[in-house]
Amino acid sequence: MKKIGCLSLLLIALLVVAFFTCPPKEKHVDKIAYTVSNVVDDETKGFGKFAISLIDELTGKDIVKRSVDKVLTVDDYSLLSLGKVEWQGKEHITSVGIFGMVFTMPEEMMKDKLRKTIEKLENR
Repeated sequence: MKKIGCLSLLLIALLVVAFFTCPPKEKHVDKIAYTVSNVVDDETKGFGKFAISLIDELTGKDIVKRSVDKVLTVDDYSLLSLGKVEWQGKEHITSVGIFGMVFTMPEEMMKDKLRKTIEKLENR
C-alpha cells in the first residue's frame, strides 16, 4: 500500500511540474529557428549563416525567427505543447515541448527533408 501511495504522489508531483514548466510558443520558435539555421549553414558549406546574418543586418530583423513565428502554431495541452506547421495542405508536428524543454526532429532528418525538397524543385 505504501508503494502505491508513493507512486501516486510521485505521479502527481510530475504532473504539477509538467504543468508549470510547459514551454510557450517562443521556446518552440527559438529551437526550430536555431535548428533550421544550423541545417542551412551545414548544407551551404557556411555560406548560409553568412547570408542569413547579412540579411539580418540589412533589415534589422531576425529573418529565420520571424519566418518560423509566422508559420508555426503551438497547441498548449497544459502538460505539454506541440508545435505544428501546415505544409502542402497537411499539418505536421515539428516540435514537442515538455518540462521546459523543446524537442525537434534531428538535424540529419531535417537535412534529408531539405535535400528532397530541393531535388523536387529542381526537377520541375
